Amino acid sequence: MPIDMLMREILRRTYFPSDDERKYSPPTAYSISKSLNLPFSKVDSKLREMRESGLLGEKLLMRLNMDLIGKSQFLLMGTTDREGGEMVKEVMRKDPPRFVNVMFYLNLGPPGLMPIVAMEVTCEGWELDERLSYLRSDFPRVNFIRVEKMGYAPVNPRDSYELRVSRNLSLKDSLERRIVRELWDDPHLPIPELTERVGKPSMYRTIKRLLDAMVRIKAFWLYPRLDSTVMKEGGIFQMVFFVEGNREETISLIKRTLKEEFLMINESYPRLVPTLGLYGSRREYDDALNRINSTGLRFVVFDDVQVIDTGNCPLD
Repeated sequence: MPIDMLMREILRRTYFPSDDERKYSPPTAYSISKSLNLPFSKVDSKLREMRESGLLGEKLLMRLNMDLIGKSQFLLMGTTDREGGEMVKEVMRKDPPRFVNVMFYLNLGPPGLMPIVAMEVTCEGWELDERLSYLRSDFPRVNFIRVEKMGYAPVNPRDSYELRVSRNLSLKDSLERRIVRELWDDPHLPIPELTERVGKPSMYRTIKRLLDAMVRIKAFWLYPRLDSTVMKEGGIFQMVFFVEGNREETISLIKRTLKEEFLMINESYPRLVPTLGLYGSRREYDDALNRINSTGLRFVVFDDVQVIDTGNCPLD
């Protein structure tokens, strides 16, 4: 499957919301074609092509702003060998530990040299040692080398709906909590169907306003399940940048420097900026690395990105 500008633009738009989003409009073939001012059939065909190849999963994944939920999450990273990595992937797909929400399988160096597993887990700080012990016991071939606490930018509500969302997401039985729980299972739910599941038809307008407020205060993000190992041309890299100054200035510099290779940023880490990029050839990949090296930013780069959904919701 050749890498072209349309693929880049579509993949960028499978991440939602972007910084300038103000309304709830999750990525669909229709919304993407509208934003790109392209025929629906052209975008739909490219999405089908990426899904059939295995590069792009059918379902978008959701990441919640756990600061608003009132729970803690951590990223656990470890090195392993290829056999150990395959074993972890099989378990995460079939019978994952209930506290692991998503796993990333990466590669440091040439393909197969040093597989990396990274797991986002939900637990409190006092439970972390117990969770690590459990994972070390179940996956003895993984050497866990880094623990990073996840966290998000402070929320400053600017209207009554934003205030309501920021207050109520931490309440287990609240309407706001029921909304995000339904979307976790099916991010593609139309609002009328979502309204029927969490309330009644007369609540449509309220739920639409709550969803718009959630977008504005970044209560959640939708992102694609990717598997770049199926690509025969080019690939996807993940650069993890270390924030040593102003975070927003760092992100702006990353985007300006990567240019066309830039896809999306994971906004869940105060001290890190995990960034996905798409390249069409080794030459393009090396050129992107050289440009980033010239900025003086500290980073680690990984290849062969696989995103594995465990199906475990952190609200349960």
